[in-house]
Amino acid sequence: MARFKETVVTIPLSGFVSGGVAFTGGTLISLWVPTVTSVQMFVQVPPGSLDQASASWVRLQNALGSGDFTIAAGPGSKAFTLTDVLKDIPYFRFESSLAQSAVRSLALMSKYGDLATGGPLA
Repeated sequence: MARFKETVVTIPLSGFVSGGVAFTGGTLISLWVPTVTSVQMFVQVPPGSLDQASASWVRLQNALGSGDFTIAAGPGSKAFTLTDVLKDIPYFRFESSLAQSAVRSLALMSKYGDLATGGPLA
């Protein structure tokens, strides 16, 4: 049977960037964003996605390479699928286009194990 895990990252009061996420061994399914100040959310990755301690994080490009990958978040909760976007990226964090007026917790839901067979992910 597949197992699901929730990972919570926060954007601090008056902050723009969440803590980093080390994501290995599972399949990312979704991001749940609570009520936030209306923003565009960006995904940042460290150089080569290997050095989480680096200060040189960069925004992830969209699949077409024509701009930053963005998530439109605003009043009211929203959920986003990120499986295709982050499937091969072990470290990432989230950036808000505006400082948040309160601490914001973002929930990442991930799957470990295959839903159909109950075995490990291939």
